[in-house]
Amino acid sequence: MYQPTQPVLFSWIREDEYPGGDYTFLHSNGSYVRIEDWKKRYKDTKKKLAIPFRFSVRDRTFFGHITDKCLVSRITEYLQDYYGKRYTNCSALAHFLTTGTFIECCEEQNLVVLTQGMVQYQGESIRVGDMVCVIYANDRFWRSRKGGLHRKNYLRVKKKRRGTHEFTHALQPKKKILSAKEIQEICASNIAADYHFLVCVAKDSAGPVWLAQGGRYAPGEEPSPLVFTVGNNDGYDNVVPLLALLKRRR
Repeated sequence: MYQPTQPVLFSWIREDEYPGGDYTFLHSNGSYVRIEDWKKRYKDTKKKLAIPFRFSVRDRTFFGHITDKCLVSRITEYLQDYYGKRYTNCSALAHFLTTGTFIECCEEQNLVVLTQGMVQYQGESIRVGDMVCVIYANDRFWRSRKGGLHRKNYLRVKKKRRGTHEFTHALQPKKKILSAKEIQEICASNIAADYHFLVCVAKDSAGPVWLAQGGRYAPGEEPSPLVFTVGNNDGYDNVVPLLALLKRRR
């Protein structure tokens, strides 16, 4: 009897469109592997499990495999047990992939699932399993006089962001290390508009390959896709990073 053994992931990011994604499962009976509902099958080689992926970012398409044993196991478990069945978002996915503990996102924490502190990310080398949090600026606040002396810096960052799409162009915080509570407070404050958590799941010649969930996904609602990006691209060019934070894999 064929049983789902591993997912195959797809995603796409196009100009002026919300990122999209989809997945299916490879099924195996111990001897052969096939994609559900496909008649074609091939011999199960019993090699190390890996998750194939294909994604496009604007005019470029990338192919590869997630081969890290821990991430393969957690991604498979997340899709089978939590995605579409529990309240999840980008932080719930990232927390599960980096800790192995699933926590539903809740309103009390502004939907931010985070139990570890993070440091300012300045474009240093990324390893598989590292997590990045990008907190986006409240444009109305930072363009107003309330932004104070930081207004010029914000407009400078906004210009750089428009030119490169990179989330490393962010304002420089006074503190290099922020606790989980401090990050949650910033996400809930009027200086921030939104946030996004990404986990490096593979490497490509173009840079780290990031996996993230596009938004909140509640049972019974329209799916919020899992989306890949590469390098320092987060898929949300139209908003300006306030902070870019990094948590190294332990």
